Amino acid sequence: MASVYPDSHYATGYASDVAEETAPIAATPYWLHPFFLVVCCLGLPALVTYLLPAAVFESEWHTPKVYDTENALSIAYAIAAFAAGMLVCWFWKQHSARSGYVGEEFPGLLVRGDWMRGVFFVCAGLTLMGSAVWAIYSAQQGVGLGDAVAALRGDPEAVMRIRAKAATIPGITTLTQMGMAASILAGLLWFRDNAFTVRGLFIVIVIAAFLRAFLRAERLAFIEVIVPFGVALLPSLIARWRSVAFRMLLWFVPLIAVVALIAFFIIAEAGRSYASKREAGLERGAVDYGANRIGGYYGTALNNGAFLLDTLPPARMPYFTLEWFWKFPGLPFIDGREMTGFNSDQLYASLASDMNIEFNNTSGIFCYEYDFGRTGLVVVAFFCGAAAFLVFRSYRRGGGAGLIFYPICVLAFMELARIPYLTSKRAFASVAVLLALVAFDKLLRISAQMKSRIY
Repeated sequence: MASVYPDSHYATGYASDVAEETAPIAATPYWLHPFFLVVCCLGLPALVTYLLPAAVFESEWHTPKVYDTENALSIAYAIAAFAAGMLVCWFWKQHSARSGYVGEEFPGLLVRGDWMRGVFFVCAGLTLMGSAVWAIYSAQQGVGLGDAVAALRGDPEAVMRIRAKAATIPGITTLTQMGMAASILAGLLWFRDNAFTVRGLFIVIVIAAFLRAFLRAERLAFIEVIVPFGVALLPSLIARWRSVAFRMLLWFVPLIAVVALIAFFIIAEAGRSYASKREAGLERGAVDYGANRIGGYYGTALNNGAFLLDTLPPARMPYFTLEWFWKFPGLPFIDGREMTGFNSDQLYASLASDMNIEFNNTSGIFCYEYDFGRTGLVVVAFFCGAAAFLVFRSYRRGGGAGLIFYPICVLAFMELARIPYLTSKRAFASVAVLLALVAFDKLLRISAQMKSRIY
């Protein structure tokens, strides 16, 4: 198949067969732009949370409102700094002299397709192996088929029994988090020749994530597989489906995504907290209750983040930014609590006594403010905006760094109001694999550039 990249320099022999299937997105959908994602997924929840009266927090989510003007300003400053970082990079790229940057000479992935498949099979194998070991361990701890069936039928007590018995296993549980890296690689390889095995393994990973979402009430396990896969697959879809109807459909993806997210929450909550509260006398319908819960998850996350800043002393060292390090399996001699001063037990005890422990997320943005302070948050947001612009630019040009890493960035932006996803321990395994692939792609680009200059 001929390359879908116009004017691309594949004569060097280093072009990837994956790149042949992935077109640069000249007109990238507006909803994939980093600034749009940050404004919609952080700015709008922050504004709504600020405007909601304290009585709503008390009546709907049974928690006092702590989030105030200072907290709203912190988010506004961070978003402004993020935009400034993007603008500086845009100006630099628009006005800098053309210096033979290899990304412009060799668009697309230089990592060969067979290597990509090899990494996918490793990630998928580790994910499924971790899931299998976890399932066997759970069965040994007393989780039976009856518990699983009851949980799928909507018994909240069964879900709680499974969560209590099927505790996470350091190291083994980490393997299951390779599924996100596998999903991104599956999206890049989906339309390749001989991709049947890739598709089959990805479907198994999706089923495992779906079961985890409903059996353990862990919805993020499903979302973090589907969203990165879709973002990674999109360039190939745009290259293949050029109809006006498909292009029009892309405009409505945000609306479809919101409806799908609310529906997913409603279905999940119907089999979780809604059933028990219905038995306790709740007169609310399932749709109304589910929509209220999703609003509660985001609104209380920002509120809890403000509570975190008010309750705990400032960190001596960044905790949430380095959570993956403090909780790295096999390093018991590293005491993150002692080194950073962050005490999670104190935080959750305070949430249980003063807030509503049922909603225990502490947002992503305020976790980073806890690590760096307001001034530090603004500085970090500026550099994050610059980095996001470069990775997004690579993605829309079909570059390796963007195609490999931007899908996880999209998920991180989506979760920013709720959790610090990108630097969390659950994302570490996939982030490490993806960064290693980006570095390898960069080395191949440098090598290709040097050889093109020599010959």
